[in-house]
Amino acid sequence: MIMFRCSNFQRVRDPAVVRRSGFTLVELLVVIAIIGTLVGLLLPAIQAARESARRSQCSNNLKQYGLAMQNHHDAKKLFPRIATRGNPPGNEANNVGVNARATWIVMLWPFIEEGKLGNSWNFAVNQQDSSSPGVAGGRTNWQLINSPIPMYYCPSDRPNAIDQTTGNPYGCRSNYLVNSGTGALLGTSGVFGWQSGTGWGDFIPMKVAAKDITDGLSKTLLFAEVAFAEPEADVPGDFRGTQFCDFAPPGVMTRSTPNAGTDYTAYCQSSARMPCTSSNGSRPSGYQTARSKHTAGVNAATCDGAIGFISDSIDLAVWQALSTKAGGEVAGNPF
Repeated sequence: MIMFRCSNFQRVRDPAVVRRSGFTLVELLVVIAIIGTLVGLLLPAIQAARESARRSQCSNNLKQYGLAMQNHHDAKKLFPRIATRGNPPGNEANNVGVNARATWIVMLWPFIEEGKLGNSWNFAVNQQDSSSPGVAGGRTNWQLINSPIPMYYCPSDRPNAIDQTTGNPYGCRSNYLVNSGTGALLGTSGVFGWQSGTGWGDFIPMKVAAKDITDGLSKTLLFAEVAFAEPEADVPGDFRGTQFCDFAPPGVMTRSTPNAGTDYTAYCQSSARMPCTSSNGSRPSGYQTARSKHTAGVNAATCDGAIGFISDSIDLAVWQALSTKAGGEVAGNPF
């Protein structure tokens, strides 16, 4: 009997049925191309969704400001003044060179759950005082204006941006500024402005109540967005969006429709997206228009607390009518 040992035989595979592992170069390139196409299709949708969320948060910030203004009015029977040079606030007179300066945001702090900031402010000195805290052992005005809080900023712009125009921190910027009407800084057509003054030293801020807004609360702007220049414009300086400086200006004007026109401020850095001209010291004539990092418009609030989106294509006459408190124009609901 002949015995065969199986181990002496080797299994021979048919080359025709050999299985391959992995991809060929062509297959790999096809897969990469498909993935690239999918990413190209999905990325704009993802970016749009993120911007939608940022714009929603921005609108919510503005809603909180609108409510704060209503609460301030309920408590004080007035909207905050655009700024003050009186101590105590509201005791303004034609006093040239009075140093007690605070803008509207300081008066609004207690109503946006920042009462600790409001209680720390020293109304007897200006916003850049770094030696006289309002409470013993507390922070100075200079420290307070350079303390960022989330509500100052639209997440589509540059959160925590601080203006350093003068070479030192000049205060936190804000994307939300009050309505100062159709004209320049020393104007009375809006809700926030100066009722008198021929020069920069003797201005007196307007005192405006709801009863003074005869055009209708729902048809008069309270806030509108502004945008910041690019980061490099913080130094040497661009005053737009500076809320703590009373000659920045700390309000928004409707000389141009949103995201259009040329701004005119004491310090600015011009760009294609944010054109401007330096006022070269002529501060009372300064103005800035509503701008945003959103597409095709800006968020805004009316004096009744309503929030909405204003298109860049709004008619200039309608936009300006919305910014006057007692102009007598016939303007519909803006939202």
